[in-house]
Amino acid sequence: MALSNIGRRIRQFHRLRVVVQVLAKHGLGILVERLDLRQYLPLPSKWKPAPLPAEPVRSSRTLARRAATAMQELGPTFVKFGQFLSTRPDILPPVYIEEFSKLQDRVEPFDVATAREIIRGELGGPVDEFFTDFADEPLASGSMAQVHTAVTTSGRHVVVKVKRPDISRVVIADLELLEDLADRVEEYIPESRVMRPRMIVDELGRHLRRELDFIHEASATQRFSKAFADSEHYHCPEVFWDLTTGSVLTLERLSGKRISEFAGEADTSVRKTLAARLFDLYMKQFFEIGYFHADPHPGNILVDENLRINVIDFGLTGRVGDDLQGYLGTAILALRAKDMDLLTAVLEHLGVLTDESDIGEVRSDILNLVDTYMGMPLGHIDIQQTFREMTAIAQRNAMILPRDFVLMGKALVTVGGIARALDPEFDAAGSLGPYMKVVVRKKLSLHSIGRGAAGMAFHGLHFLKDAPADLRRIIRKVLSGGLSFNFQHRGLDKLIFDLDRASNRLAFSVIVASLIIASSLILNAGTGPRMYGMPVLGIVGYILAAFLGLWLIWAILRSGRL
Repeated sequence: MALSNIGRRIRQFHRLRVVVQVLAKHGLGILVERLDLRQYLPLPSKWKPAPLPAEPVRSSRTLARRAATAMQELGPTFVKFGQFLSTRPDILPPVYIEEFSKLQDRVEPFDVATAREIIRGELGGPVDEFFTDFADEPLASGSMAQVHTAVTTSGRHVVVKVKRPDISRVVIADLELLEDLADRVEEYIPESRVMRPRMIVDELGRHLRRELDFIHEASATQRFSKAFADSEHYHCPEVFWDLTTGSVLTLERLSGKRISEFAGEADTSVRKTLAARLFDLYMKQFFEIGYFHADPHPGNILVDENLRINVIDFGLTGRVGDDLQGYLGTAILALRAKDMDLLTAVLEHLGVLTDESDIGEVRSDILNLVDTYMGMPLGHIDIQQTFREMTAIAQRNAMILPRDFVLMGKALVTVGGIARALDPEFDAAGSLGPYMKVVVRKKLSLHSIGRGAAGMAFHGLHFLKDAPADLRRIIRKVLSGGLSFNFQHRGLDKLIFDLDRASNRLAFSVIVASLIIASSLILNAGTGPRMYGMPVLGIVGYILAAFLGLWLIWAILRSGRL
């Protein structure tokens, strides 16, 4: 094993000990117990029984709060993990979503001298070479980076986002640990497999690795800036590419008041205008651009003196590609016709249904939801409540919704809530209707049908063309005996590990016993060189046996299993 791997394993071992001790400290010992991680606790803690949850209703809230507190203490990666989980109401119960949504990644800023040094290393020169003014006090400080206001040498007011020193190493190490823990969760807690812990951690890893490279955020920002460049109602910051690298991001500084501050505006027309514009902004992203800002909290949506909406912070985005739009259109048609077979086929194509999903229950739940809202006027439909009911159906039926669909739903709910706060009479469902009709028309358009037919024809022709050659290869392998099948066992790793450990301890015990017996025989025989009147070999044998015996006892105590 390479020295670097040994070092990484040692660091991971120490970090795992910290994680386990924090979980136990915050009353999550039942999780430590079920994941068989008790050996990483200090000795006194190993002998305590794992705490059990209290009565169901109260314990859910308590456990969610304790989990959030533990994540906060474990640092940026775990805080991001909690925030990431809060975007998955289709997987976690509402109390966990609520508690994890409160997690804050605000930390103490690092000193401006370090920020200036990072900028020097990234841009290839001192700060004064690129900025005539650079604020010493950061405008904001997060777990990944902090933001300073500045003025470029060309006189443009900008914000400069600087990545924290050494944060990449910390996050990558914690992600590797989370991957191991996710595998352990799937192995030791079978009922968790429906939530696909490893899939969630892999998604988190992809998101955080993108977040650690500011080029991704710069590209997303540029895409939105270009999309709304000609709009008089919406604006996104310009990217200064010559002052941007993987660790430094320089953007146009946008001003304005938080959109939520206009909820108390006396002028009703202003509030109605902003509500309509905000909702229209997101409809354009969902159904025209196909790429949307997925974190529309009021702090990221500013309104200037001309009532222009300025959108900032494109660290979290989602996609509504042609396929997802097509599936949405087909699902709408199926719902309107109450065609549950077609809707089930759409869900299967989306990968929503799992092995644990009961098709009959899924159809029944969706049909009940459709019956509830089908005859209701659009103005009376509460988008927030509808989305909550949809995610509840997903949870009950072990369905895993596509992340972009969930992000889209949450963004729609958030935007709808802000619009309703600005204008209590705002009809979000009614405003959504025309865009849904566009999606359906696109799905049924000759262009869409023709493109789908062309794709099917392409794949069909290639399948027919390649089929004879593929069949010949299979026949040759069968005739030559080269065709083989691989079987993979699951759930036996722990048993094999426990058997290996038990056999090793047994072998160790036999060696210790043999040393004691041999040393006793040497002492009785009185042969060989002596020390204090006793054979040296016998004394050495006893000492070695004592050392190995204590080592064996320590290993047993450390495992927490006597």
